[in-house]
Amino acid sequence: MEGNWGSADRRRRSHRWSRSVGPAADPDFSGAIALRRADDAGKVVGLRVADLEVWRPVVQRVAAG
Repeated sequence: MEGNWGSADRRRRSHRWSRSVGPAADPDFSGAIALRRADDAGKVVGLRVADLEVWRPVVQRVAAG
């Protein structure tokens, strides 16, 4: 059946896509995940998180390329 999520073709295409993302494909992947987790944690009312100043070295390093 064309377009079936369970089809072998769909699984092969999905597997190829999954290998094209992640730490092996992007050296900044770990940093992006850490930033995402920090962003998500910042949405919890009352949760104490690190100041924005903690991210300055990361932002400067990324900006410098």
